[in-house]
Amino acid sequence: MSLPLVSHLMGRIAALGAEFRAPVLIHMEAEPERAAAMERLLAAHPNAAFIWAHNCGRGGAPAISSFLSRFPNLMCDLGGMAAVERGGYGTFWPKKTPWMHVIEDGYGKLNPEMRDLFERFPRRFMVGTDAAHTPALRTYTSRIARFRELLSQLSLPAAKRIAYENAAELFGVK
Repeated sequence: MSLPLVSHLMGRIAALGAEFRAPVLIHMEAEPERAAAMERLLAAHPNAAFIWAHNCGRGGAPAISSFLSRFPNLMCDLGGMAAVERGGYGTFWPKKTPWMHVIEDGYGKLNPEMRDLFERFPRRFMVGTDAAHTPALRTYTSRIARFRELLSQLSLPAAKRIAYENAAELFGVK
């Protein structure tokens, strides 16, 4: 089910998230009109924590940087961004568009602009598995191995933040 981001229902969901300190997961691409709606949602609910799946909708480094600079209540989930299978979400599947960006070259090397973004904002990204899509479970082991490979290209402090520290903080895990 797809809900409009700027709606009474999303406002209530954001308010509940803020009240119960539960992050709200947004799962959508960063097409211009959707990114504009996301801006309005984040601005309208500064006390709610939001996680934008798939590296903030597979946005480009400049767009993600702009969002993270303006909205301290936003985190980016890297679920599905490890390119371990042909046609997977970490590639240009289902089609390549101007707003769709990947974080790696498909062989385990971080794209330089994404590596720089992760180093600049290490507290705003977290590894994710996107396990809600059960077919993705068949590549779980290879995706985790790829994340380890990708994180090894970052400074140790940034890698630890993205690998587990940010999620532990966000979800109150000690």
